[in-house]
Amino acid sequence: MAEKKIAIVTGGVRRLGGLISLGLLNAGYAVAAIHNGLVPAEFEVKTKGLDFLSIPADLSDVNQTRYSELIEIAKHHFKSDIHVLVNNAAIIEETDFLTCTPADWDRIFSINLKSVFFFSQAVALDMTKNEISGNIVLISDTAGSLTWPHYSIYNLTKTGVSQLTRIMAKTLAPFIRVNAVAPGTIIPFEGADDAWMEAARQRSVLKKIGNPEDVVKLIRVILETEFMTGSVLTVDGGRSLI
Repeated sequence: MAEKKIAIVTGGVRRLGGLISLGLLNAGYAVAAIHNGLVPAEFEVKTKGLDFLSIPADLSDVNQTRYSELIEIAKHHFKSDIHVLVNNAAIIEETDFLTCTPADWDRIFSINLKSVFFFSQAVALDMTKNEISGNIVLISDTAGSLTWPHYSIYNLTKTGVSQLTRIMAKTLAPFIRVNAVAPGTIIPFEGADDAWMEAARQRSVLKKIGNPEDVVKLIRVILETEFMTGSVLTVDGGRSLI
């Protein structure tokens, strides 16, 4: 197989995931982005002519066999093995503890933790089979260490992602390294008004909203730092200190 390394990025065409894909492309990886929906036109322009593959799939509705099929699609297209997985796909919804439903639980957990667990499992098995010293990077959140009663289910999933990072790191060592990045507020949600932006700034010790490029750079540092596994690296402007 060719020497070029493949990185798979889930949720890899929009917002933070799209920027992660672009960052890895610029670092010399071939990138397969798994996403649920259309690829934004602006993103298509930025990836034109690069080693990029878009794979549409609803990660909330796939089984272990389908995860393996997605991996094989990327490997067949690039004619190389998988070296990096960035498990970024997630949904965030307001779910108050007293009013959320089992349907809310299943919808959010299916993407934010179940798919992360089983897609990571499928990639780890593929790396092990092909004797690849690979990297798996999970995207957690400051919610993984804070308490957000009005986002109770999302809060639980991100706590689970952080713990899963440590479980996987211990299980998959020494050949596969597993780390996580836990961002704070770096990309405002669509429709965020001035009051929301100011409140977000005040929640940061640095009194500002972060830059998604900081997360992209941190992922590249993780990939280049061979003596690191099981770490959950926070990039939140000090919000978790408050």
